[in-house]
Amino acid sequence: MSRSRVKSFYADPPEADSLRDLLHYYFQSGIGRPVTGEEGAAPWTDDQLATALAGIDIAVDRRSIQSWLSGSSIPKVQNLKGLATLASSNRFERERWSAAFIRLRRKALDERRDQRARSQAAETPSAAPRPTERKKRLTRPAATLAALTLVGGMAYALVETFGPEPPVATNIRFCDEANFSKETKQCLREVTAFPDGLHTLMITFDLPGVERGETFIRKWYRNGRLIHEKSSFNDEAWPGYTFWHWPEGFDTGEYALQIVSDGRTVSRTFHVGEGDGRLRYR
Repeated sequence: MSRSRVKSFYADPPEADSLRDLLHYYFQSGIGRPVTGEEGAAPWTDDQLATALAGIDIAVDRRSIQSWLSGSSIPKVQNLKGLATLASSNRFERERWSAAFIRLRRKALDERRDQRARSQAAETPSAAPRPTERKKRLTRPAATLAALTLVGGMAYALVETFGPEPPVATNIRFCDEANFSKETKQCLREVTAFPDGLHTLMITFDLPGVERGETFIRKWYRNGRLIHEKSSFNDEAWPGYTFWHWPEGFDTGEYALQIVSDGRTVSRTFHVGEGDGRLRYR
């Protein structure tokens, strides 16, 4: 006699204004819990959710869960991804919840940082105002800012020199799975040309020219034609590498990866199939 599979309750994440609101919806709606009737699922309890997370190797106690719901603490990315995993067995549905959680987590962190800055400013009213942080880097090779200040009746020149702007990305490396380390998340050996039959390409790179929390775009070309595009945030959720899997295998041709941020681009190419497959900058 076959055992019927227990159906879990699922609903897409709503348009919430805060991470706390989204967590309350997840908690009260019983997202990922067994369906108990036409009304859906019973709400999560602290202990039930902690046990469910432990089942996927995420150790969280009930007090931590309570602090998430109260808004006194912000969950780590891995904990939010764990909640997304519990939400559904469908990869696309899990990704919806993960993206919604991480987007609102980023908003919560920004709000907390701004609130801390306002509190510090209120506590030190006599302090001189600090210059606002430049969001954009200078695009000239070098720039010199000079100003005069009066100290004890003497004029002094203040000079600040900014160096050249760093590239968007550096250390771009391509390799196959056999040459990728799961421990260090790095290509052990750079591969410049791949034989026919390549199914999974691993890509590692650094982002010295992308501010923390800013977006960057990856554009993929084959023989000069754009075939894929994806954007990500340079934050704690970004693992520092990516991969491209084609179940049917990569077609023969010259491929290019462009990494774009704030109107600046770095590009590198590789080859699949017959040809010299020389790796070059463009």
